[in-house]
Amino acid sequence: NQDTDILLFDEPASHLDIHHQIRIFSLLQKQNKEQNKTILAVSHNINLAAEFCNKILIMDKGRIIAYGKTEDVLKKEELNKIFQVPIEVTKNPFTGKPNILYNYAQNESQDE
Repeated sequence: NQDTDILLFDEPASHLDIHHQIRIFSLLQKQNKEQNKTILAVSHNINLAAEFCNKILIMDKGRIIAYGKTEDVLKKEELNKIFQVPIEVTKNPFTGKPNILYNYAQNESQDE
């Protein structure tokens, strides 16, 4: 029996199309809810994490920058400082979860 209380994943949805990303994270969420599994998943996709994670930990250069409930960590002021790019935090109209929007043009003007 290889049953365990904790499941660890490193970028489980990396290089997958959005349908499969949602499917993977939905399966992990189901394991958490139905079997009381603790899921620890590394992801660079903050919107995917916002949708499926109860808590978020943000790291920079090996140091913990922010940790807590998803809705508490994903605040505009904090994320602007952390990511050094203008950010807006909205609510996903389908789920009500935080949704992060980036000003992609901002970095272009700095590079010129």
